Amino acid sequence: MRDRNSNRNAKDATCEGAYAVALMCLERKLELVAVGRAEEGSGADWYVAPPGLGLDEMGEPNPDDPATLWLEVGGHDHRPSLPYELKLKVRQLQAGASAVPGIAAVIGFKMARVLIQTDVLPGGPATLG
Repeated sequence: MRDRNSNRNAKDATCEGAYAVALMCLERKLELVAVGRAEEGSGADWYVAPPGLGLDEMGEPNPDDPATLWLEVGGHDHRPSLPYELKLKVRQLQAGASAVPGIAAVIGFKMARVLIQTDVLPGGPATLG
């Protein structure tokens, strides 16, 4: 009951669940970990990097570190086309404030599916792999 009550806001629960799933997949499959949240309006949700990298001397996320990548995440319960949603996230990263490659991830909870596009180049063409 307490778990259900803590997730009554479906939008927040979906968003936060998508972050958790995406970050876990990146850690397990690509050996990348979250180093911090990206600034609002940046075009991304998170900064990720290999363990031990991506932080400045004060322990803050360092977007200027070449090991730091941007991550944009979308979570969906009932969207029928996750590849289309991934394409939208890729476009969002391409239009963002970063000059480094990023990663787009879309989590489909109803279908239990994760789609990830790596090497999204800023301003580059939206290619899906």
